[in-house]
Amino acid sequence: MRRWTAHRAAVVVLAVGLGVACGSNTDPETAERPVSGDCPPPLTQSDNSTHIDWIDFVKLDGREYHRLGSVYPTYGGEQTLRRSALGQPVARVCQELSGLRPPADYQTQDGDAAFLPAGTLLHRVDGYAPWFRVGAIVHGQVLIYELFSHPEAKTGADVLDIRGRVRAIAVRPGYHGEPAGTSEAGDIRPIVDALLAAPTVESQRSGRDVYIVFRLTDGTTVVRPYSPRHSILWPQLKTPQKFDALVAELV
Repeated sequence: MRRWTAHRAAVVVLAVGLGVACGSNTDPETAERPVSGDCPPPLTQSDNSTHIDWIDFVKLDGREYHRLGSVYPTYGGEQTLRRSALGQPVARVCQELSGLRPPADYQTQDGDAAFLPAGTLLHRVDGYAPWFRVGAIVHGQVLIYELFSHPEAKTGADVLDIRGRVRAIAVRPGYHGEPAGTSEAGDIRPIVDALLAAPTVESQRSGRDVYIVFRLTDGTTVVRPYSPRHSILWPQLKTPQKFDALVAELV
């Protein structure tokens, strides 16, 4: 995603199960040395003059995370949390890439990031597995980074840690469109369970996406494009008939 998919700062995985990185900084919460693991060799400036329109991402353990609100609107969902919502650190940024000019053939690595300074700590977010969400303290705010893609995912439960957390599902007919309809918790638990059991597939886009907004019990949202034509919840899920029928009803 090359805006360049903001795939550009480094993080390495910690013993607790995600990633660590080296570096130091004083404004985002940072650490001076990794808890475990090593950073890859630092990226050096190249003569590449290509402009990169960064997405606010971080990469950990082969998974790509995007900051809430940086790619899709949150549609009224919280984009930040209180510090009390953070648990133990699981990773540390090695290298911030937005100020560099990486070579045109650069491949992102664990833990590349776009805008987080080297040494920034990434924490567990209470209530979520760290493979789905991590948090960073930046300028006094807790920013949430959420899993966007996972190349080894097999089912919806590998890409969405939302079981028991969805209080409503809303449908937006376009990026800036007004809500078409909302289904509340009593009707949707079996649908969410079916979605989490659904298989992953190679991503497809129809060019006529609607936006699905999962409103969660902690006030945040999970937003994903959905292709009615292909029954694909972006980027990887083949949606079950129950889900397709709900969206058709709400639209």
